[in-house]
Amino acid sequence: MEIFEFKGNSKRKLFIGGLHGNEGKFTEIVLKDFVNLLKDDNYIGNIVVIPKLVENSKYISTLSEKYYETDEGKALINIIENYKPNVYFELHAYKKENYKKLTSNNRQKVPPLIDIGNNVLIASISPILRNKFGKEDFCMTIEIPRWKVYDVKDEILKILKIGAKYSKRNDIIKKLRELYPEHIKRAEFLSKKYCLTLF
Repeated sequence: MEIFEFKGNSKRKLFIGGLHGNEGKFTEIVLKDFVNLLKDDNYIGNIVVIPKLVENSKYISTLSEKYYETDEGKALINIIENYKPNVYFELHAYKKENYKKLTSNNRQKVPPLIDIGNNVLIASISPILRNKFGKEDFCMTIEIPRWKVYDVKDEILKILKIGAKYSKRNDIIKKLRELYPEHIKRAEFLSKKYCLTLF
């Protein structure tokens, strides 16, 4: 597991991908480019980037308590407890055949992920994990379409750069709303409907 750290002010930010299965080979394509951008760009806070938590593992959903009993789930919790991020981005990568399941209104316990265009999906993180963060912390899941990772990389980097440049939850949401007004409006509606924290 590679860990890249960039020192800044007291705000702590964590960008992590590849939490289960073989997603890491897709998330690291985006997150390693993000690391290179951070070397040349302005950012705020202490930033930690982990392009892939695991090389390959059995796939267990982060929505399940069982995930947090696995080695990778325990490692994720340890990383969060160690760095105590105020801003948290979690990158996953999904297969084309899972698109309907991830965006379905029939998902159990959690709202559907929102397609912001070109099959890039966003949502908050697992409610189990969200409880490890404060209400004023910002937490986002980004699902990368595996079959077009290079086509969507710049769009995802645009979102990650907002996380790098802003430290306050409301500021990040405001910038996202400027880019994706209808999508963030839907995310707000769904978070209220499911009684979950928006990001």
